[in-house]
Amino acid sequence: MQAGFTNPVRKSGLHNASTDHFTKTASALILNTAGTSALGLLYWIIVARLYSPATLARNSALISAMLTLSGVAQLNMGLGLGAILPRGGNQSRRLLAEAYVVVTLFSVAVLAIALLLVLPSLHSLAPLLHISGVVPIFIATVFLYNIFALQDAALSAFRSAQIVPIENALFGLAKIVLAVLFVSSDKRIGIFLSWALPLAFLVVPISSYLFAKVASRQRDAPVGATRLADLTHLLALDYVGYLFFVSSTLALPVLALALVGPHDAAIFSVCWLTSSTLDLIAINIGTAFTVEGSHSAALIDDLRRRVLTAGLPLVAALSLAAAALAPLILDLFGGEYATHGAVVLRVLVLAAAPRAVSVFAMSQARADRRMGFILRTQAISAVLVVGGSILLTPTLGVLGMALAWTAAQVLVCLTVLPYLLSQRTWPSR
Repeated sequence: MQAGFTNPVRKSGLHNASTDHFTKTASALILNTAGTSALGLLYWIIVARLYSPATLARNSALISAMLTLSGVAQLNMGLGLGAILPRGGNQSRRLLAEAYVVVTLFSVAVLAIALLLVLPSLHSLAPLLHISGVVPIFIATVFLYNIFALQDAALSAFRSAQIVPIENALFGLAKIVLAVLFVSSDKRIGIFLSWALPLAFLVVPISSYLFAKVASRQRDAPVGATRLADLTHLLALDYVGYLFFVSSTLALPVLALALVGPHDAAIFSVCWLTSSTLDLIAINIGTAFTVEGSHSAALIDDLRRRVLTAGLPLVAALSLAAAALAPLILDLFGGEYATHGAVVLRVLVLAAAPRAVSVFAMSQARADRRMGFILRTQAISAVLVVGGSILLTPTLGVLGMALAWTAAQVLVCLTVLPYLLSQRTWPSR
């Protein structure tokens, strides 16, 4: 399967030589996206047919709340490690251990605030949160998902991304099996539980292998900071930018539930989760861009050319195909989703190409240590997406949210193009 997947990538221009680490990392991560997207599509098709729209909407919102809190708690290390660990050399294992500890401790504070102040005010989630045992499981899932995300980022940063598709395939298969099993026991939270339980069996073995085998192979002398404390300023700017990203992406199903109610929010959630696959492809290519640009700043100009001439056309082609096939894709979830969501999905997927431009620009900025650029870009996107959703949804329903997302990505794309198209390679600092 690996060989079959690599050939299109090689033909598209992402391949340069057998020793090209960018090609290997990008190919592994795109393979991961393809595999997890296929399993994810199958998962949500099964869930949409086994569970009611209201149950799907509430569980999807609870999963989004978990992912949002995890994203907040990770201090953006999921992306930041791609720029930090390649510069850490033989001290990178210590940097990774520090990241695990800092994120875990910060998660305690984030969860305390969320449980005391935020989640109680989300009345749409109350039917689930009041079920006995759900809150402790929710807390444990946030901690586990933090490590799950960090270990994937570290594997990519250490040029061992080939493990990531295997790990995520196991996660996707386990979710499907558990979602079916929980139908007969407790439909109310079966969807969320199918996400939570597999994490407990994947985090420990993968992280153990990461520290014992992968990180220990890093022998080069450090060319950057050897302690996270030395990167506080850069990490802080990157983190604030990530908070804006979370508010305009991971939190959208929660916002939809609050604005339009369970039925329409279920339609938006299915369309959003389907369209997000294209965003993941761009993010994965961008991750490889950041990692290899951090290993060697001299490669940035060549890497930028390759993501624009190969990665961007790939995303654009998939976007047009998804728009053409939108009714057929949604019909897999059920006739009601196809009837009411086809236009929404088309609008969302048409944002993929301009969104990819922004992702690639921020990937280069992270390798260049231009965190202020990332902060500004994420802030503009969040204001446009959330503000536009609040303004348009009362009149247009979930289509308003889709239009707000797409219009925001086009505008942000125009603001980042001058930087991305510049031939100057900015020095790391």
